[in-house]
Amino acid sequence: RGWWGKAFLFSMEAGFPEGCRVLYLDLDLAIVGKLGKLLEFQGDFLTLSTAGIFCELAPEGLNSSVILWTAGAKFAPLFQRLSEACLHYVHRFDHWLDMNLGAVPSVQEHCPGLVEDYSSRWLHSEEAVEAGGLWRANTGTVPKTLPLPRGVGIVNFPRNPKPSEVLQYH
Repeated sequence: RGWWGKAFLFSMEAGFPEGCRVLYLDLDLAIVGKLGKLLEFQGDFLTLSTAGIFCELAPEGLNSSVILWTAGAKFAPLFQRLSEACLHYVHRFDHWLDMNLGAVPSVQEHCPGLVEDYSSRWLHSEEAVEAGGLWRANTGTVPKTLPLPRGVGIVNFPRNPKPSEVLQYH
């Protein structure tokens, strides 16, 4: 049932006043720069798309590691519609967002270059592979120290590795 807690943030019971802007950031992100451009978004809902995220299988889906929305009744159904069947069959909040919201603006479109996927940039990019191969947890190999691209404010760590596993290398 883990992801249902994220859905609660959209409920009226979460206590966000109608019209309040809410920024949600997963705990497995590293904030490495300014987020001002993200906060300039004026629409009702913004999240990451799966495009460019190494571990994502659906290239046109949603990734809820970063969400910015306007609180209120409009998004309360994200919590209200949950049922035992949903909790049993829907395994990720990202899929629940896809099912309920469809196409929404993405962080990548609104803020190009603001979010960098750790695995895509430091483990599996051509540059990383050319620099000596891929890092794997508990193998003794070290992730490649490639520079942080200009303008990056967030490094996303979906699944593995987690920031605590690679911090010492950067």
